[in-house]
Amino acid sequence: MYGMVLDYLEKQAPPVPFTPALEASVARFREMMDELEEAKRIVLINIKGIAERKKDIRQRIANHFAAAAGLIHAYASDQQIVDLKVKVDYTHSDFVRMRDGNLSGCCANICEYAMHNRAALAAYGLSPALLEVLNQLNTDFEKNYLAPRKAIAKRSSKGEKIAGLISAIDVFFEDVLDRLMLLYRIEPGSYYNGYLISRSIIDPAHIATCMKGTITDEDTGTPVADVKIIVENEEQRFEGRSDKEGNYKVKVPVPGIYNMKMEKEGYAAFIFGKAEIKLGKRTRMDVELTKLSRQDE
Repeated sequence: MYGMVLDYLEKQAPPVPFTPALEASVARFREMMDELEEAKRIVLINIKGIAERKKDIRQRIANHFAAAAGLIHAYASDQQIVDLKVKVDYTHSDFVRMRDGNLSGCCANICEYAMHNRAALAAYGLSPALLEVLNQLNTDFEKNYLAPRKAIAKRSSKGEKIAGLISAIDVFFEDVLDRLMLLYRIEPGSYYNGYLISRSIIDPAHIATCMKGTITDEDTGTPVADVKIIVENEEQRFEGRSDKEGNYKVKVPVPGIYNMKMEKEGYAAFIFGKAEIKLGKRTRMDVELTKLSRQDE
């Protein structure tokens, strides 16, 4: 979002060259943006790395625990231990699809069954080495399976630097850039307005800047829908339409003095000159339209 303003300042030629102060401020803005992007990149890399490690552990668990469950299942079938057979009736796909919380408990149970029957299971291929791998995988997973979610939850603390940078950029805009750019407001052309439009992407005050109200029939007081609203001056033009309740809202990201016109077939056009729209303000204008007589039409 900040990038749009930086892109505008770096690529759009102003009507007069930047002052040394403004040029230095744009360079400082670039440095702040680079620092912000680097901080965001580091946070994303950390979260991505944790997620990839978790994915690797889950794949190894599916391979090893599916094999162990199969060995225990074969042993339980031979010994007619029905209860144990049911408890370890899992396929490789079951382990792959299992939710994290369920997988942790399932792995713990299989480790317990394997340990309890380790002597008999040796003949089925459950070696001490495999049992050690199972226990280690289970321990690693219990320690790390929530790591990505924890990492996301901790982004607020890890992202304190990011929050600080964003706050610093906002202050820099208000205290420095916005003030220095006022010089271009007195210059001919639309350079300053272009800055305000790019600025509106990140500044809620600019987004809130609009003309709104309700349009009704002068005689009946009922809402008038589908009225075309035009808000314009010599440099800008914005349009909108009223809804079925007669309400309208026309966003005007560039504050200033505008003329308003409202048109709908069967009604006299409403024209209002020199409506002042202020930055960050919702300028309200309720209008009653006069219905035309057949003679007037």
